[in-house]
Formats: sequence, C-alpha cells, structure tokens
Amino acid sequence: MTSGTIFVIPWGLDAPGSTTAAVTIAGLAVILIVVVRILRMGTVVTMDGVTRRGMLTDRHHPWPDIHELELLDREVVHVAYGFQVTSRYVVTVVVGRQRRRKTLLFLDERGFATAARFRAELDVVGALWDQRREA
Repeated sequence: MTSGTIFVIPWGLDAPGSTTAAVTIAGLAVILIVVVRILRMGTVVTMDGVTRRGMLTDRHHPWPDIHELELLDREVVHVAYGFQVTSRYVVTVVVGRQRRRKTLLFLDERGFATAARFRAELDVVGALWDQRREA
C-alpha cells in the first residue's frame, strides 16, 4: 500500500519530472531504511551484556544491570499457512534500578534447528549472566 502511494501520488500532482523523480527516490529510500531496520532487529548477547536491537533504537544492558533472566513457556504456538508465527518460549530480563521487564527480541526456539539446541543456547546465556553479573 505504501509503495503504491509513493509511486502514484507524485504523478497525480502534475509536478515537473525532476520533482516526481526526487519524491519517488525519497520514498524508495524511506522504504529501504525501514526494511534494513526490520532485518537487524533482535538480541545480541556478548561478554559485555545484552543488546536489544529494536526498530528505532538499540538498548545495551550490561550484565551487572540485569537482575533476572527468565524463560516463560506460553504452551501455545500460533501457526499460519504452515509457518510458526509466534514463539512458545519468551525470554525476558529484568533491568535497571526500576527493575523493568524487557523481552529479548527474536531469542526464541524459531531460530534454532531443535528445541534442545535452543535450550543449550539459553544455558550458555545463563552461565554467562551468572559469571559476568558479579564482575
């Protein structure tokens, strides 16, 4: 819908060709930026802490600021057209002085070949948290 609007509106405004081209290029640039931001969303776990990459901002939480690491089993999975669209497991952390609960984006079983591999990865994250939060 948006791309159709971007391509139709400039020609409907009876603007000069250069203006139409500029508006079209600007619209395509906006779409490209949005796609790139969506593709880089997720969670990055390093020796320094956890970084939550969102659509607009990235938030880094050092290990000492993380008070809890929790795995919630929702016991429900939604499937659409043969694809799993929601995760069964949600990984959250409690961060900061206000102890706010934050969901770790895209750190779920859908990114792993098996549930055992997902749990092994979470064990590594938990061990890293235990090791680094007191440092």
